[in-house]
Order: sequence, then C-alpha cells, then structure tokens
Amino acid sequence: MYKKRFIIILPIMLSALVLSQTHFTPVWSGFPIQPFAVYINSASVNGETLQAGDEIGIFDGVLCVGAALLTSEMLITVTIFASADDPATPAIIDGYLSGNPVLFRIWDESFELELTNLDVEFTSGSESFLAYGSCNANLSVDNIEGCTDPEACNYNPEANIDDGSCLYWDCAGECGGSAYYDDCGVCDDDPENDNACFGCTDPLALNYDPDATQEDGSCEFPGMGDANGDGVRDVLDIVITVNLTLNPEDHDFQFWMDLNADTYINILDIVMLVDWVLHPELVGCTNLCAGNYDPEALYDDGSCIGDMAADYDGNCYETVQIGGQLWMAENLKVTHYRNGESIPNVTGNFAWDNLTTGAYCEYANSSDNVATYGRLYNGYAVDDDRGLCPAGWHVPTDEEYMELEMALGMSWEEAQDTVYRGTDQGSQLAGRADLWSDGELENNAEFGTSGFSALPGGYRLYYGVFSNKGYNAYFWSSTEYYSIYAWVRVLSYYNSAVYRNFTTKPYGFSVRCVRD
Repeated sequence: MYKKRFIIILPIMLSALVLSQTHFTPVWSGFPIQPFAVYINSASVNGETLQAGDEIGIFDGVLCVGAALLTSEMLITVTIFASADDPATPAIIDGYLSGNPVLFRIWDESFELELTNLDVEFTSGSESFLAYGSCNANLSVDNIEGCTDPEACNYNPEANIDDGSCLYWDCAGECGGSAYYDDCGVCDDDPENDNACFGCTDPLALNYDPDATQEDGSCEFPGMGDANGDGVRDVLDIVITVNLTLNPEDHDFQFWMDLNADTYINILDIVMLVDWVLHPELVGCTNLCAGNYDPEALYDDGSCIGDMAADYDGNCYETVQIGGQLWMAENLKVTHYRNGESIPNVTGNFAWDNLTTGAYCEYANSSDNVATYGRLYNGYAVDDDRGLCPAGWHVPTDEEYMELEMALGMSWEEAQDTVYRGTDQGSQLAGRADLWSDGELENNAEFGTSGFSALPGGYRLYYGVFSNKGYNAYFWSSTEYYSIYAWVRVLSYYNSAVYRNFTTKPYGFSVRCVRD
C-alpha cells in the first residue's frame, strides 16, 4: 500500500540546523512517516538564546522522535519533523503514537547537560502528536541544580540539573544511610554476616547443613546408582534399592536411584542397576557435547563434565549461568522436535502466511545464516507439546525472562512493564558488536558483559517477508497472551534497554532455551 509522505524543504533550508545530531538520536531515519511539524520560534537557557552546538529534541515519552542540532545562534524559527510509528515494523515502536503529548528536551553543549524540565508555551497548533499536524512553541529553562530523582529522599522538584547530591532511604529508615538488606534478609551495614544463612538445605545431601536457611547450590549427592553413597556401585546398592522399591513409604525419594528418570524407583531401576554392577563398562557420560563423552556408554551416570547442551540433531550449544538460571548462549538450530519428529521447513511466503502449526525457516531461506544466527521458528513450534528444546531444557516463560532481566539489574517494577524497560540490560544481553549496526546498544559500556550473546538475527513477518537482520534480535517466550499471541523480547541497535510485548504466533523469531 502506498504511504503518503512529504518533506517541506524551505523551512529546513532557512532554519539554523543540520540533519545530524550528536546527543539526541531519533528512533527513525530517512523520510518521516505521517510527519508532525514542530516550529520552535524561540528557545533559551537562563535567558540566553541557544547557541551553535546546542540541540533540541522532540520526545514521545522517552522515545526521541525528532531532533535538531544548531549550527549557529538561534535567531530564526527552527523546524523539526517527528515521524510516526512505522506500521511495517510492528514488533518495535519507532516513531510517535498519535494522541500522545509532545515533549521537549534541550542539550546545552557548553555545559554538556540534558535539560528536561522546560517551560513550554504552545502558541498555536496541537499539543499532542497528530498525523500531518503541527505546532508552534517557545521553549525556556532556568538551570537549577539539585537532586532530580523523584525516588530520592532529598528530591528537588524544581531542579533540572542533577548535581549528584541525591540521597536515598536505607532499610533502617535513614535518609542517606548505609544499611541494606543482605541476602539473608538482615538489615544492617555489616558485610561480615551477609552470607551467614547460606548452605546446603537438602537433608538428603551428603553435605546437608541444618543451620542453613538459604540454598546456595552447594549440595552434593551420591553418584547415580550409589544407594549408600560410598562411591562404589555394588551388590549392597542392589539390596538397598530392593528395599526402597518394596517399602517406598519409609524413604524419601532418592533421585540418584531413579536410573531411568521416570520419577519412580521400581523393578526397572533394579534391573538397570544389576546391569550397571555386572557391566560397568556400559556406564558413563552419554552427552556427546560433554568433555568426557563416552561413545561406548549405554547408560548415563550423571558424570558428564561441562554444561553444553545437545539437541536431537547433534548440535552442541555453549551455555552461560546468569543468576540462578543456566541459559543457552546460542540461538536454537534444531530441525526436529525432542521426540525425533521433523519440524517442517517452510520457505514460501504464502505457505508461511497460512500456517497454523509449527514450522521453522532460515533467514532469507539461506543456510549460510544458520551457523551464526540459528534458525527462526513460528510461535506454533514453540507451543508444540513434542518439545522444541533438548531434554532437560525448555523455551523460557515470560516470567523466566523477567528473572533473567532482574538478575542483570532491572527492577521488579520495570520488568512487569511493556515496551522498552530497564537501563542497559539489552546491551548486557547482546554480543558480537561486529554484527550489530552502530547505535546505543553496542556503544553502551556494558555491551556483551552477561555472556548471553544475543545476535541481530532479524525475523520473519507473518506474511513471509524477512527483515531487520543486523538491527534487531527477537526471542519467543512460551507464555501465551490469549490463544494466538505470545510474549516476546526484542533487542534493538538504537536502545540499550529490553523491549517486552506480545505478538502473533505466525511470526518467525529466534529461540533460546533455559535449563529445567
């Protein structure tokens, strides 16, 4: 469909600005969509007109949707165009939303300060964004130093320059105090007792600590089939397992004796243990991605070294521990469900558009993209009961993505929100700067620090077209939002935060797996 676009050349030629910015960077580029024209008749800081190097930004909330860099003192009207959200990129917001208020910010180059609490006088036009609309405005601001954070206990609502003086309530109720809640729930400023409550809390573990109240993951258990924990599998273990089978009510479930992993200890486990004792050469590590993989082993005894994951096709995936979660550090490549059934590879646009069942594709239908970016899957494949991730792994829920984001510093309140949330969590999750287009994401100092290594693999639209490779990374969650929608995560080259929203299942996105 043809989209009406226009550019008014004369006001730009007469205004004291150029089209590139050094501080404010709009979320769009090229020609504006359904442009909203903003005419700044005057702008001053502390009574002085803006000078060369100063900038004016037009904002919809926290999104910069238009900006101008002054090349000389502002003596004539400055014209700035804001662009509407592009309907061709529904997974992200890259322009203003009609009806939202028009907001302004000023960058004072001489002091290197971004000023937000402006006095705005609208002299004509619309104070809210409107397709093909316009407004005239005068801007002014007086610099007032102080604490600008509303969460601080010494917040100054009149201040527009943060002087670094903000203080906060500590857990003891003191403004600017140093007390904090440690991981044991104790409010004080003594780091010596921060981990006093941590230890192994499982009574079945070999190193159970009865004084511990917080599990620290240090529990050690007997090896598979070693019922008495003496480090050897022998006849005595068989006798103990028979007793466990005959009198299950007298014992807690001992997972290391559930040899076939069916959540029961029964005659099948006894038969397997007899075979293990008689033929120890058949027992070892069966994970082909592990450093100690034993191709002769028929039984896995839990001795595999390393956390690499292997899918049905034999692909091995690097992993990374973030907080309490173990994640794949690569995008999924598998072409079969966990039970061995094939996932259809759908290349045609019309066929993709009409899918209501699981499918995968390769970006631009090119296998050259698989090694780096993995494959793209529709939401129906994610939702399939046959399982997309390897055994012991699953597609993360929306809540598990929130846990990941909060482990990287996002607040609980931010995690519950939609669109771009947090501060630098997107940059932390991203990786391979050479693959990303230049922007705020890769220029953030925290880029790549988490080891998650999200890559800009692009996506496939519901009608089959591929888009945004090099610019955005898209990930499915397994959490539905009504029957045909699911929650997703998006990283964008121009934003260091993480985008959260829901979209329809016919889209093709990347998939990451998390350990059960």
